[in-house]
Amino acid sequence: MEPEKMMILLTVMILLTLIIILIGFYVAARFFKGAGGGLHELINRFSSPDIPEGHSFSGMTIQIGRIYYRNCVRIIGSQSGLFLSVSIPFPGISGGMMLIPWDAITIDGA
Repeated sequence: MEPEKMMILLTVMILLTLIIILIGFYVAARFFKGAGGGLHELINRFSSPDIPEGHSFSGMTIQIGRIYYRNCVRIIGSQSGLFLSVSIPFPGISGGMMLIPWDAITIDGA
Protein backbone atom coordinates (compact mmCIF):
# COMPACT_ATOMS: atom_id res chain seq x y z
CA MET A 1 0.00 0.00 0.00
CA GLU A 2 1.22 3.48 -0.78
CA PRO A 3 2.53 5.61 2.09
CA GLU A 4 -0.02 8.38 1.40
CA LYS A 5 -2.94 5.95 1.60
CA MET A 6 -1.48 4.43 4.78
CA MET A 7 -1.32 7.89 6.40
CA ILE A 8 -4.92 8.64 5.42
CA LEU A 9 -6.09 5.26 6.74
CA LEU A 10 -4.18 5.74 9.99
CA THR A 11 -5.63 9.24 10.44
CA VAL A 12 -9.17 7.97 9.85
CA MET A 13 -8.66 5.14 12.33
CA ILE A 14 -7.33 7.53 14.99
CA LEU A 15 -10.27 9.90 14.48
CA LEU A 16 -12.79 7.05 14.71
CA THR A 17 -11.14 5.77 17.88
CA LEU A 18 -11.31 9.25 19.46
CA ILE A 19 -14.97 9.61 18.50
CA ILE A 20 -15.79 6.22 20.06
CA ILE A 21 -13.94 7.17 23.25
CA LEU A 22 -15.77 10.52 23.47
CA ILE A 23 -19.13 8.81 22.95
CA GLY A 24 -18.23 6.36 25.73
CA PHE A 25 -17.41 9.21 28.13
CA TYR A 26 -20.66 10.97 27.24
CA VAL A 27 -22.74 7.83 27.83
CA ALA A 28 -20.96 7.15 31.14
CA ALA A 29 -21.51 10.75 32.31
CA ARG A 30 -25.22 10.56 31.44
CA PHE A 31 -25.54 7.21 33.23
CA PHE A 32 -23.87 8.39 36.41
CA LYS A 33 -25.73 11.69 36.39
CA GLY A 34 -29.06 9.82 36.30
CA ALA A 35 -27.95 7.16 38.74
CA GLY A 36 -26.66 9.78 41.16
CA GLY A 37 -30.11 11.33 41.52
CA GLY A 38 -30.06 10.53 45.23
CA LEU A 39 -27.19 12.96 45.72
CA HIS A 40 -29.03 15.75 43.93
CA GLU A 41 -32.22 15.06 45.88
CA LEU A 42 -30.30 15.39 49.14
CA ILE A 43 -28.60 18.59 47.98
CA ASN A 44 -31.95 20.08 46.88
CA ARG A 45 -33.55 19.19 50.21
CA PHE A 46 -30.69 20.01 52.62
CA SER A 47 -28.60 22.54 50.66
CA SER A 48 -26.20 24.55 52.81
CA PRO A 49 -24.20 27.57 51.65
CA ASP A 50 -22.21 27.65 54.89
CA ILE A 51 -19.64 25.23 56.27
CA PRO A 52 -20.36 24.53 59.96
CA GLU A 53 -17.77 24.18 62.68
CA GLY A 54 -17.06 20.70 63.94
CA HIS A 55 -14.82 17.69 63.55
CA SER A 56 -13.89 17.41 59.85
CA PHE A 57 -12.90 14.41 57.71
CA SER A 58 -11.70 15.02 54.15
CA GLY A 59 -11.20 12.62 51.25
CA MET A 60 -13.89 10.27 52.53
CA THR A 61 -15.93 7.72 50.56
CA ILE A 62 -19.71 7.44 50.86
CA GLN A 63 -22.48 5.59 49.04
CA ILE A 64 -25.75 7.24 48.07
CA GLY A 65 -28.11 4.90 46.30
CA ARG A 66 -26.01 2.66 44.11
CA ILE A 67 -23.25 5.22 43.49
CA TYR A 68 -20.03 5.37 45.51
CA TYR A 69 -18.38 8.78 45.84
CA ARG A 70 -14.79 7.72 46.45
CA ASN A 71 -12.26 9.99 48.14
CA CYS A 72 -14.16 13.15 47.17
CA VAL A 73 -16.34 13.85 50.22
CA ARG A 74 -15.73 16.14 53.17
CA ILE A 75 -17.74 15.20 56.26
CA ILE A 76 -18.24 17.44 59.29
CA GLY A 77 -20.13 16.40 62.39
CA SER A 78 -21.58 19.56 63.91
CA GLN A 79 -24.14 20.49 66.57
CA SER A 80 -26.77 21.15 63.91
CA GLY A 81 -26.27 18.00 61.84
CA LEU A 82 -24.11 16.08 59.41
CA PHE A 83 -22.44 18.26 56.78
CA LEU A 84 -21.40 16.68 53.47
CA SER A 85 -19.49 18.39 50.70
CA VAL A 86 -19.09 16.35 47.51
CA SER A 87 -16.53 17.42 44.90
CA ILE A 88 -16.88 15.33 41.74
CA PRO A 89 -13.89 15.67 39.39
CA PHE A 90 -15.81 14.91 36.17
CA PRO A 91 -17.23 17.53 33.82
CA GLY A 92 -21.01 17.50 33.49
CA ILE A 93 -21.56 15.99 36.93
CA SER A 94 -21.89 18.47 39.77
CA GLY A 95 -21.42 17.95 43.46
CA GLY A 96 -22.60 20.21 46.24
CA MET A 97 -22.83 20.97 49.96
CA MET A 98 -25.56 19.87 52.35
CA LEU A 99 -26.28 19.95 56.05
CA ILE A 100 -28.58 17.10 57.10
CA PRO A 101 -30.18 17.75 60.52
CA TRP A 102 -29.67 14.98 63.06
CA ASP A 103 -33.43 14.37 63.36
CA ALA A 104 -33.64 13.65 59.59
CA ILE A 105 -31.09 10.81 59.86
CA THR A 106 -32.37 7.28 60.41
CA ILE A 107 -30.79 3.83 60.26
CA ASP A 108 -32.39 1.25 57.97
CA GLY A 109 -33.57 -1.81 59.83
CA ALA A 110 -33.35 -0.20 63.26
